Amino acid sequence: MTSQREQVVHWLQGNDLLLGNLQLLNLSGNSVDSVISQPFFVGTNTSNPGSDGVELFRNPKNHVDATSSVLTFAGNQTNFHPAWQDMTTASRNYSAYVNKIGSFPGFILTLNDQPQPYRSSYDPMRMISDIMSAYSGVIDVDVQQVISSIIRMANSVLSSSSADASKSLFNQMAVQKDPSSDTVRISIFYTILHMRKETSGKDTYVSQEYTINRAAFRVDGSVLVENAEVLAQMVSKTPIRDWLNANSSPTNASIRSCFEEYFNKEIP
Repeated sequence: MTSQREQVVHWLQGNDLLLGNLQLLNLSGNSVDSVISQPFFVGTNTSNPGSDGVELFRNPKNHVDATSSVLTFAGNQTNFHPAWQDMTTASRNYSAYVNKIGSFPGFILTLNDQPQPYRSSYDPMRMISDIMSAYSGVIDVDVQQVISSIIRMANSVLSSSSADASKSLFNQMAVQKDPSSDTVRISIFYTILHMRKETSGKDTYVSQEYTINRAAFRVDGSVLVENAEVLAQMVSKTPIRDWLNANSSPTNASIRSCFEEYFNKEIP
């Protein structure tokens, strides 16, 4: 039987198949034109900015930054870099990125499902409501933060696409620090959204079809602590803020999507 340390080493060396973990995402039968990523952090980061190396993983107080460091390692291993990659390249690498995260021995899968039914109509507030319902009971989020994320993602689509229709995957990944303990949680919510522009070609969508998918993990702090030395050898420190920046798709400030105009009217 493979020991926990051997599993961690296999993961670091890219031998994920030896771990036998569940594949969380397979887009081969549901290809998308682009992947737009807008992650966020929930809670208070108790990580010591001066902690590095073994101490980053050995001290549970540092496990927010330790988690973002492992997530960054997964992105490097699978070539998922939405901050500077074009969205088509990101779409080709997203499945590998999510499944690399899911196979890490220190991330315990607690949820993997598709809770929302298929929708078809142009109603931004309905989509926001569905996404917020999907978060309910999984992670506590700020409504305005989620709406801001959706707006940035919609603007990203318009920044890069001139097509009359697009099928995009919106990745809203969140890292959460529990307020009363050192426990860190990760949620991966991805919405596959098919949007069609109006016939005039104006940057306004007239219809949307989407499915919401979610996966959630609890970070097993004991795995980080017990394997601190081997993790420190291969995983460079990436503070949570740096991970957020590196995983946020760029937007064009001169472009305002219909989502943004809609929400500015609806939300004071």
